Amino acid sequence: RTPDLTLIKKPDHLQLALEAARAGTVLLKDNGLLPLPAGAALVEFASQLDSGILESGGVTGFATALRQHYPNLPSVSLGSEGYAPSVVAEAKHAAQTADVLVLATRSANINPEQLTLAKQLIGIAKQVVLVCLRNPYDAAVLMDASTIICTCGDSEPSLQAAVEVLAGQLKPTGKLPVAIAA
Repeated sequence: RTPDLTLIKKPDHLQLALEAARAGTVLLKDNGLLPLPAGAALVEFASQLDSGILESGGVTGFATALRQHYPNLPSVSLGSEGYAPSVVAEAKHAAQTADVLVLATRSANINPEQLTLAKQLIGIAKQVVLVCLRNPYDAAVLMDASTIICTCGDSEPSLQAAVEVLAGQLKPTGKLPVAIAA
């Protein structure tokens, strides 16, 4: 039987997807940095889907959603491959100067360049809220972060759930579906 595709993107479908994303969001480690205080900054390793947006000087979907709650939040988005030295310098500056760095990763555990830079940023930041987008395995290799949130996905509903956690609107109750080891 062919599934009914007319349900996709309908309000009930979108609400169900958001509820599932909220239920699957995990607060793995919490050092009291939520909701984000003033003086936070975002450094995001962007999705390949955001490449065109970044190339045209735009802002990623995650940064846009977070700015709805924190309009003046500085953000730096690194493309999915090959980081320009000027953008790396901007990310390091944000990490050094922010009271709290929100570091959003996407599969750093299998991307050596992303992992190396993420570790550098954690090392120079005062405090870090790590948001593991796409999968939770980044938490195992970046455990030095003060607070760790895992979304187990980086679709729009998962990004929204992560933003709600960062803004203090959602207290995550999810449990990881896999074991992670540092």
